[in-house]
Amino acid sequence: IEKLRSDPGADAAVRQAVGEFLLRSGDGAEAARAFSEIVEFAPFDPWGRRRLGDLYRAHKFYDAAYREYQVLGWLLPQDESVLLLLADAAAGVGRSDEALRLTGRVAEAVGARTGERGPSAWARVLYALRLARLRKAAQEKGDKNLLGQLQSRGRSDGLAGYAGKLLVAVTFAHPDANLQLYLSPPGRGLDKANPDGERATIQGGSIGLEAQRYERVEAGDWRLVVRKPPGAQGQGSYTGELTVLLDEGGAGEALLTAPLSLRADAETQAVQFTLSGGRLVPQPR
Repeated sequence: IEKLRSDPGADAAVRQAVGEFLLRSGDGAEAARAFSEIVEFAPFDPWGRRRLGDLYRAHKFYDAAYREYQVLGWLLPQDESVLLLLADAAAGVGRSDEALRLTGRVAEAVGARTGERGPSAWARVLYALRLARLRKAAQEKGDKNLLGQLQSRGRSDGLAGYAGKLLVAVTFAHPDANLQLYLSPPGRGLDKANPDGERATIQGGSIGLEAQRYERVEAGDWRLVVRKPPGAQGQGSYTGELTVLLDEGGAGEALLTAPLSLRADAETQAVQFTLSGGRLVPQPR
């Protein structure tokens, strides 16, 4: 490890591998320092800054990730996706209000209503999920005052109701994860061209998101598949979360979550769930 780290020709992939080995060995502080060497010889390289921020975020060094995304925002002031990364890091350290404010800013940017592509569409999904998590936490605490404030927040930001009757999302942080979401509504047949269903239309892999929203929910079993594409970069284990938001803001609102862990090998490159009767149930592949 020391020989690799002292080699000025070692690229970002080498320094990432060293950092993640140190993490697996239980030395988080030294792993963070190894990651930081990615930008040591190229401090103004946006790719390196983003990579470093993503690695910090993936391994829950949220304060460090926040600082890297701040620098990245200075290097790429026109890239709205950086604000979404900054928001996620802010949420990681408990600054929920800042996270909502940054996400809402991107969601309401010029061109925000042009469909399901680009940072504004990603922001609307993330805003809905983040606000739903906060509402659920307030309900579990029995804090009616906070719950009322959160319900008013969505309306005042003009983003209430975006999720519709059903929003399904996969979120992840590791830059090599590239998780994909496939869905099959009830009664929808599968074919050889789409053995896992239709790919989600909201694709924000650069910030760790894939999602699909529906204005109505068909009765029956929904089939949800999360896949790590074969042959994709990286050979490690990658984590994420599958989140289902039902009836956003309505009397029957429910937030369902399931942790994900996938590898880029044939055995664990995909996981499957069934959504039925308000329950999210893992299924064998």
